[in-house]
Amino acid sequence: MAQQTVIAKKLVVQSLAHGGYRRAGMAFNTGENVLEPNTITCSQLAMLEADPRLAVSCAEASSPDGASGNLVQGSVSDGVTDQQTEVQINEQITLISAISQLDPENPDHFTTGNKPQVDALSKLVGHSVTASQRDDAWADYQKLAAEQADNAE
Repeated sequence: MAQQTVIAKKLVVQSLAHGGYRRAGMAFNTGENVLEPNTITCSQLAMLEADPRLAVSCAEASSPDGASGNLVQGSVSDGVTDQQTEVQINEQITLISAISQLDPENPDHFTTGNKPQVDALSKLVGHSVTASQRDDAWADYQKLAAEQADNAE
C-alpha cells in the first residue's frame, strides 16, 4: 500500500450538515468537531475542504481540558506516516483545491494530454508551479475523485 501523509496539526471541522454526516471515512455532528493531530491524511483533508457543508481550520495549540470534540467516529487509521514538511503538505492541498476549480473543457485550464495547465494553476495559487508539483497534485486529485465516486455508489 502506498504511504500517505498525515496532517500533524489539530483541526476543527465546523459542520452545517445533519448529525452523523459522513465524509472522508468519518462521521460528524452538527457544529464543531475536533480532529487530533496525526489522525487524518492529506487526501482526507482535501475531501473535507472541498465539501461545502464543512469548514476546516487549524485548532489552538492545545485544548485546556484535552477534549476531543464532537467527533462521532474516529478517523480512519491506516498506518500512514508523516514524510513531508508541513509546508509541502499545505502546498499539495492548495494545488488539489486549485485543480478542482479548473474547467477540463477549457484549453486554457487543461493540456491536450488532459493535465491541468501549469500557468492556470500558478494564477490560482499566486506563485509559480512546476510540472512535477502539478503532476503530483493531479495524481492525488484523481485518487480523491475516484474515492468520492466509489463512496457515492
